Amino acid sequence: MLKHADKTRFAFKTALVGLLVFGGAQAFCAGVENVHSAVKTVPVDLRRIAVLPLTSERDYDLEEGSRALSTVLIEELIKTKKFEVVRVSPDTLKSGTGRVAWSGEDALPANFFNALSNAYGCDAVLFAQLTTFRPYAPMAVGWRFKLVNITTGQILWAADETFDSGEPDVVSAAKRFARQELGARMNDDGWKVLHSPRCFGRYSVASLLTLLPER
Repeated sequence: MLKHADKTRFAFKTALVGLLVFGGAQAFCAGVENVHSAVKTVPVDLRRIAVLPLTSERDYDLEEGSRALSTVLIEELIKTKKFEVVRVSPDTLKSGTGRVAWSGEDALPANFFNALSNAYGCDAVLFAQLTTFRPYAPMAVGWRFKLVNITTGQILWAADETFDSGEPDVVSAAKRFARQELGARMNDDGWKVLHSPRCFGRYSVASLLTLLPER
């Protein structure tokens, strides 16, 4: 249980879970292990989530990746159709909490969740961090997510995973994603998804989001 206090720390403790991957979208989740879900289904009273600005360490590639993929994250969240998605603006976040960005590992101010609830009428908050961004072949994109119930402070779902196109199973999954979700032609043989940072980033985040609790 997370407490609304200055000393709150979101210590991400990864749960390695054996994921049974079936057909359809989950076929893209090759090798994904660092995902933890506290609930099997999305709570019925969780209708709207506030997505915080995508954060990263101070690194040129990561900062460029955050700018390139922040909209992709929102688009893929909306596609899940599991909840209403609202994007938190840095200015609103700063006025309510004192900073323009927060990661899931930061110590939060006591009024953090109340400020977001008042501003956006949300039921949960998604912390999002880009942990790896290698925009040249073999490309790699890493994500760290934490979905938190603002009323109880419970971490409902968390993920910490890196997708590396130097790994054969990731290449195969990315090509399947390109054919089924990006409309890539069969004779493309997945070239674009393996050479476009934006396309590979979309594949990586969409793969993780298929592992959100069911609605």
